[in-house]
Amino acid sequence: MKKSVYILILLLFGGIIAKSQNTYTLKQAQDFATQNSVKVKQALLDQESMNKQTWQTTAIGLPQVNAEVGFQNFLDVPTQVIPASAFQPNAPDDMYIPVQFGTEFNSTAGISISQLIFDGRYFVGLKAKKSLKEFTSKGVIKSKKEIAESVTAAYYTVLVAKESLNSLNASLEKTERLVDDTRKLVTNGFIESTELDQLELTLLNIKNSVSQLIRQESNAKTLLKYEMGLDLKTEIEVTESLETILNGVNPEQMLTTSFDPNQHIDFQLATTQLKLDGLNRKSEFAGYLPTIGAFFQHQQQAFRGEFNFFEDKPWYPSTIWGVNVNIPITKSGGQWAAVSKARIAEEKSANNLKLLEDGLKLQLSTAKSNFASAKETLDLQRKSLEVAEKLQENTLIKFQERVVSSLELTQIQNQYLQTQGSYVKAMFDLLNAKLQLDKILNNY
Repeated sequence: MKKSVYILILLLFGGIIAKSQNTYTLKQAQDFATQNSVKVKQALLDQESMNKQTWQTTAIGLPQVNAEVGFQNFLDVPTQVIPASAFQPNAPDDMYIPVQFGTEFNSTAGISISQLIFDGRYFVGLKAKKSLKEFTSKGVIKSKKEIAESVTAAYYTVLVAKESLNSLNASLEKTERLVDDTRKLVTNGFIESTELDQLELTLLNIKNSVSQLIRQESNAKTLLKYEMGLDLKTEIEVTESLETILNGVNPEQMLTTSFDPNQHIDFQLATTQLKLDGLNRKSEFAGYLPTIGAFFQHQQQAFRGEFNFFEDKPWYPSTIWGVNVNIPITKSGGQWAAVSKARIAEEKSANNLKLLEDGLKLQLSTAKSNFASAKETLDLQRKSLEVAEKLQENTLIKFQERVVSSLELTQIQNQYLQTQGSYVKAMFDLLNAKLQLDKILNNY
């Protein structure tokens, strides 16, 4: 008995845990997405790849050490011919003696070290390393912001579908009760059956709308799961509502918040790109400068008539060191063209940065205007909904008192449902306007 109770408690507790893991506030959904989204993971991989690339560039200027071991087996030792007169003065001039030079087995072991002393492009590349890391790290930040924005938009869509469904379900319950009451009146002969037919038609229309909203809510949740990086088969629930989120919005604060372009991630990326283009111009200009490198090489060679390299027999050393200087003289205008091209790219980046700053200011002005307009529309729709709800209640009472017909009641109900839909849409529009304004103000 105790064991059964214990198992039941575990099952209930496990169910609560499983349920809690599948319910998300907006902040929890955003945090989950930034940790699990494939887009963010790709940006992190790009960052890691860039870190490896910068080290690869750094390593070029560090000592390069190579070891080499070689073995040769001459199956036929190379043969040369020399005039026979070299050994026999009386030999004819056209007589030659074949002579083999070398040994059947040769082996070489050596080590070489090279060191870059000066390369203008290399030193510019070292300066660019910091900017490259900054660019990729900001790319990760941008990816996280973008996925947070996408999740927010998807979350709002779910809330709108859920709010619309809740409102329509409430109307459905009222209409069902009204149909039941009307059916009793028809049965008892107090009203005509056409009144019931009109209400049943309204009921069917509401049920059809409910079915459509259920599918819309399911599709919205699927989109949210996709943006979050969840398995699409996972069941999830959102724990917030449009009202709770809107209650946390401070319109005055959002409309008066100061804007600094330097804090916007796109402006930061464009600024870093301008730095990189400037460094690229310097790198191309460094192509006019000489490059200097030093080297050291040591070899040991052995020549054997038989394979006995591991015996105590002589190896012959060869050691050399030196400095190489490569001085560019002319590339037939190719280097000048490369420098000019890099300068043009830098100027274009500077222009893009100015265009972006002006564009962000324009977007801010538009976003604030849209937000203020959406706030006014929501306030008006809220008042309209209150009037429509009051009108519906009064008409319902009149219908029950048989002062108005079911057709008039249906018209008032449809008007109420339309007003209710407009109210929900106004909430959604305000949240979308807030989303765009938050994006410009760098609130993600």
